[in-house]
Amino acid sequence: MAMSKEEWEEWMASPATQAFRTALVVWRESLKEQWAQGGLVEPIASAQGIAQVRLLDDLAKMTFDDYLTTMGVQSDEAISIPSPEAD
Repeated sequence: MAMSKEEWEEWMASPATQAFRTALVVWRESLKEQWAQGGLVEPIASAQGIAQVRLLDDLAKMTFDDYLTTMGVQSDEAISIPSPEAD
């Protein structure tokens, strides 16, 4: 089940989530720095570095719509979360 927009926003505002996203950016920048210093010059290492940088960038910049697409939910579909009173 996918998160609602409200749950996504709450999760994104969490200090733990913010710290994780910061770690993704730091990791991405570290790979770019390795590349700039000639550390990823072999073709396979370079291709892997490109893929990692792109993945880290995508994860760090993921939007709610990206999340819904990943979860296979259309953004115009209603996402209903059962309320605790529904028990």
